[in-house]
Amino acid sequence: MATAKGREHEEIKAGHDVIEVNEEIKIETRPAPPKVDYPGRSMISEEMSIFIDKCSEKFNDKGNTVFSSGNVIIYRSQIDELITDQYLDNNHVDAFARTLAEKNKISPGLYKPFIFVSSFQWFVNHINKDSIRTVDLLLIPVIHNDHWTLLVGNLIKKCWAFYDSLHKATHVAILPEVIKHFYEETQRVFVDNDIRQWPISLVVDALTQKNSFDCGMFV
Repeated sequence: MATAKGREHEEIKAGHDVIEVNEEIKIETRPAPPKVDYPGRSMISEEMSIFIDKCSEKFNDKGNTVFSSGNVIIYRSQIDELITDQYLDNNHVDAFARTLAEKNKISPGLYKPFIFVSSFQWFVNHINKDSIRTVDLLLIPVIHNDHWTLLVGNLIKKCWAFYDSLHKATHVAILPEVIKHFYEETQRVFVDNDIRQWPISLVVDALTQKNSFDCGMFV
C-alpha cells in the first residue's frame, strides 16, 4: 500500500517533466536616465517638474512599472516616450481614461459619463441599451494610414462629428466603412436607430497639429 508521500511521488512522475531553473541567470536590466530633458519642462509648474524628476530617479529601469490599473500598465520606457514627444500608444490613452474615471468617482458629475476600453471587441461588448441611455456621445478613435482621428457620435442630435488634427477632407472617406463595421457589431443596440444614416460633418474649428506625429495627442 502506497503512503501519502509515495502517492505524491507517483503523481509527480506521471505529470509533466520537471523543468530545472538556473538561479544564477540574471534578469537583463535596461537602465533609464535618472533625469530626462523633455521639451515641456518650461511649460509645467516647478512642483510638477520636481515630481517627474523624483519619479525618474525612483523608476530607474525602463522595465519598471510606473502605473498599473486593471489591464493597463505603463512602464518607465513609455513615460520617457510620452514626455519627450516620441510616441503616444494605446497604453497612454488607456491610462488617461482610467485617471478620468477615478477622478469622476471622487467628484461625481465633474465629467460627462463616457464608455472607454482599448480593445474594439471590449468596446462593442460594453455597449448595450442600458449604457446607451446614460451617455450623450460615442467616442470612436480611428487610425488609418498611421494617422489618428476621432469620430464622435451624438446620440441626442443623431449625427457624427469628425475631428482631424490635419483638417483633411479626404480623411472623411474612410468613415462610412468604419460606421458600417461598428453598426454591424452593435446593431442589437441600434435596432431602432440606424447610425449608418446619420450625417457626418468635419469639425473645421478643431485644433491643428504643427508637426507630423502629434495626432494621437490631439485625439
